[in-house]
Amino acid sequence: MGRLRIMLNDRKRFVCSAAMAAVFVLLAGGANALAAPTVRCVPNYTINSSCTPTVYPTISAAVSAAASGDIILVAPGTYPESVTVSKPLSLRRASWK
Repeated sequence: MGRLRIMLNDRKRFVCSAAMAAVFVLLAGGANALAAPTVRCVPNYTINSSCTPTVYPTISAAVSAAASGDIILVAPGTYPESVTVSKPLSLRRASWK
């Protein structure tokens, strides 16, 4: 009986810890903490099927609109601009069709 009580207490502690961890994740990142990253494409959304339907003519425009953790796909080309990235995100080249 004593051993069963210890196992149940351990299980309650685990469930409580897991619930607290989930709350901390949601508080740290809001409702989007568990959401998949948004894929933003430059210069337009036709370069990849996973792109959002918003047009970003420049890399800077996509970076400005991006949230932490988003992915920016850039089509081949010349982009005469200076880009400052001040948040964690992925900047990748898109394969040309």
